[in-house]
Amino acid sequence: RLGGLPRGAWGMTLAHAGLGVFVLGACFEIAARDEGARALSIGQSLQVGGYSLRLDDVRDVDGPNYLAERAVLTATRDGAQAC
Repeated sequence: RLGGLPRGAWGMTLAHAGLGVFVLGACFEIAARDEGARALSIGQSLQVGGYSLRLDDVRDVDGPNYLAERAVLTATRDGAQAC
């Protein structure tokens, strides 16, 4: 009986199954994510993964059609500066 189904029914079933796999993948990816936000003063550090990030300076940047702030960070791992 399955062999007698039109090709459109097979395509619809495959498309819905693919959408289901996509939704499950997106849910697992979001559940495994670890995010955080923290305000740092100049000289303070933050541990991220195996790295330590230190905020050294914040400078104003004037672009051709924008204003921005640029942070200068130092990344270290086990006491040695990372690239």
